[in-house]
Amino acid sequence: MKNRLEHISRIIEDSRAVMESGILSGFNNLDDMFGKFKSGNLIVIASRPGMGKTDFSLAIALNAVKVSGKSVVIFTLDKSKQQIALELQALEPEISLYDIYINDSATSVGQMKKALTEIKNPCLVIIDYFQLFSTEEYTQKRKSAYKCIARDIKQMAAELYVPIIVISQVSRSCETRSQKRPRHSDLSKATYGAFDNYSDAIVFLYRDSYYNIECIDTDKIECIVVKNRNGEVGTVTLHWDSESLSFKNIC
Repeated sequence: MKNRLEHISRIIEDSRAVMESGILSGFNNLDDMFGKFKSGNLIVIASRPGMGKTDFSLAIALNAVKVSGKSVVIFTLDKSKQQIALELQALEPEISLYDIYINDSATSVGQMKKALTEIKNPCLVIIDYFQLFSTEEYTQKRKSAYKCIARDIKQMAAELYVPIIVISQVSRSCETRSQKRPRHSDLSKATYGAFDNYSDAIVFLYRDSYYNIECIDTDKIECIVVKNRNGEVGTVTLHWDSESLSFKNIC
């Protein structure tokens, strides 16, 4: 019964369970900032093309499935499920031993929610990527439709009690500046309001060597946390391997 009253002690108990649930990214300094990607949270990972946001998300998925022993679900609207499977295998040769499900046919939140009913208690859901969602079921203009999609993803995360990572593109506006590190305002006009309202965290990825040929740190990538409802904001630097497209902590 949705309208029933609940005693404060029960609410506090449930709140503690929420704070303790979720998954670690596997990257120490990032986990220090977030604690965990908590169940029910919507986390946005965004960048310009070529920064490695899909590979970064897959690295988080691998850590989650290894540590938790539970399943991970990946919805890919961009690449085929075969491509994602091969990318995971490149990161982890024994990938077939882990409980990972990949879907490349769902293009709406409703379809994803239906597919998730077949999976018992996943520890993480990844959606790649936001701008490829079908807006046909929404009567609003594109900008308003994206707000509705973000709201529906957030509601799905809360109902299924799972953290959801959504991958997103960043607008070209950052590339018109001399300083090309993305800012909060570099989210496209269609997605800015959607993510600002409904996301719990926003993380930008940036490699200076992508733009600056004089950059000596060609193996470094920045995770720029511009929004974090559960902790700090700031920048974490990771090691990036251009050959294996893998990410590691910097000791």
